[in-house]
Amino acid sequence: MNIFLIEDDEAIGMGLKYSLEKEGYNVVLGKSRMDADQNSTSKAVEPSLKVKFGILGE
Repeated sequence: MNIFLIEDDEAIGMGLKYSLEKEGYNVVLGKSRMDADQNSTSKAVEPSLKVKFGILGE
C-alpha cells in the first residue's frame, strides 16, 4: 500500500514514516496539501491513502 503522509513537523513526519515503513508500507512524506496535490497530478506515487495530522482547515 502506498501512503502519502502530510506532516509539516519534520521530526514527527520522519518518525511516522519510519514506523509505517517498518510495517511494510511505501510512504512518501510531504509538508503540505500542495505537495500531495502536486504528487497526485504527477502520478509519481499513486497513493492508496493520504494522511494529514493536525488542523484540517489548512
